[in-house]
Amino acid sequence: MAYELCGLLPWDFERLTPREFERMQAAALARLDHLWDRTAWIVAHLMNAAGFMKSPMTVRRLLGREFGRGRTLMRRAAATREQTPEEQVMRAALWTRILGGEDRRPDAPAVLLDPHGRPVA
Repeated sequence: MAYELCGLLPWDFERLTPREFERMQAAALARLDHLWDRTAWIVAHLMNAAGFMKSPMTVRRLLGREFGRGRTLMRRAAATREQTPEEQVMRAALWTRILGGEDRRPDAPAVLLDPHGRPVA
């Protein structure tokens, strides 16, 4: 997603951590979903008031989902969990390898696995 949607300038984007940007992105998407909900509600009422529809128009028919059931920060936050210490070490080792560093731990594994269990070259 472009940083303009979040109201950021290029130099603002560079100063954010990935977590901060993810939260700003989720908030921007939730605002867009809310805007589409309001628009669909108005359009459905106008279409029904015109009287040309054989069956009543609903927000669900317009958006393909219920009113107010778009992306929200609360649903995203509920889906996350704290990493275990082992996962934190694994991710740190993965980033070390990605950034070209060397794992100097005496018990470093010969084959490093990504979070999905696939070997990383």
